[in-house]
Amino acid sequence: MLSNPFKPSPCLRVEVEQSSIFLHPSPNPSLLPSEGSDQLLRGTVTLTLPHPRKLSGLKVVFDGIMSYNGGVGFPYEEEQVLLKELEIDLKNEVLPAGESTYEFTFIVPSNSPEFQRFYAIAKTSGTWNSGLKSAVAPVYPLGNPAAPGELPGEYTDVLPMYSEELGPVAIAISAPHLTVSSLLNFEISLASPPAGLALKKLKAFVEQTFEITYPDGRIARPPPVRHRLFEVDETTTKAPAPPSNRKDGKAYYSPPASPSGKELGLDGSEGGNDGLPPVRVGEEWVVKKLARLPNDDKIRPTTLEGLRSRVRVTHSVGVEIQHESDGGQRRATTISKKIHIVSCCAMRDLLRLPAYSKDPSLVRAKKPADCDCVCCSSFAELVELDKKEILGPITPSEAGFVLAADPLSKTPAVGAERGGYGLVVNGRREWA
Repeated sequence: MLSNPFKPSPCLRVEVEQSSIFLHPSPNPSLLPSEGSDQLLRGTVTLTLPHPRKLSGLKVVFDGIMSYNGGVGFPYEEEQVLLKELEIDLKNEVLPAGESTYEFTFIVPSNSPEFQRFYAIAKTSGTWNSGLKSAVAPVYPLGNPAAPGELPGEYTDVLPMYSEELGPVAIAISAPHLTVSSLLNFEISLASPPAGLALKKLKAFVEQTFEITYPDGRIARPPPVRHRLFEVDETTTKAPAPPSNRKDGKAYYSPPASPSGKELGLDGSEGGNDGLPPVRVGEEWVVKKLARLPNDDKIRPTTLEGLRSRVRVTHSVGVEIQHESDGGQRRATTISKKIHIVSCCAMRDLLRLPAYSKDPSLVRAKKPADCDCVCCSSFAELVELDKKEILGPITPSEAGFVLAADPLSKTPAVGAERGGYGLVVNGRREWA
């Protein structure tokens, strides 16, 4: 006899309070995982019955599967990294028709691997409908270096160097919050460009590197992938650079602006579309650019130390300067430094929650519930959100750097607390 498709049937549903769990592992791997800040996964199981039924219990399973593939010559493998079960003993209680809801809580270890398949699922136990299962509720463990409950902090740094072809160089980089798809502010300055120098192209990039460790000890290191942040050359200048009329003598070049007043981007969006200003002997050469990191379709967060993950991701940000001296061969000088990029979901509260106000009518959510990361925001929205922080990036002088060339070592004189430099011609060097 065929069952009636219109007859109501029992239904089991599992829901979690928050799908993203932010991990705060202990920075010292010799310590126990409990030395970190373990998080709690809270949720509910709802059983819907069309008629009263006797049921012995419910089981909730919290499962975590880690998968990895090292690329050519390495296999695809999976392993279970977490398995927790919770039995809800109903003692053959007769449940009434309608919905019956039960709460559950699991501890998520602070060293759990991020960006893997974690989920919660519920099923009935006992003789009646023991095969009834819920759909899985996905859970996303994400590393966050900030303290629990806090947003990722501001990032500021200056990369100084000295080159015979370029003279003293400083690259100031700042970000209100350094996350996937966030804004990144650049100021590239040449303190005293030598005569005959011609700058041909300026590139900024973020480079992502993977390292996969297999259970047998093999380590796969696929080739790093470099993503362009901006690229400007001398041919993209829309008009001749005006002479410097600033009292400080800096040869700033004013970029074209959109109707809203924001700088136009390389692709026509708001973000900067000006070409390189000319180099003038005796004047500091400065270019400012506001860029945006790629979204989560292209880069992952940097892996935190202390996470029990076989897949480790690292990032570096850098600038490549292509130049010629007295019409000679074009050369490339690249400066880069390792950075830590946080998950775009770590900004959820700032993006979605309204500002505090005494007037209840002004309390409105900024974003819909299905838009909970930086990737959902446009360039203009991020500029408006962080306009106070990005209006003025740090400069070499504000950071305490004095780019006075040392004729013996050919390096700039920098503060002792920020020592070190990197200079590679037609190549690159990582900063410590």
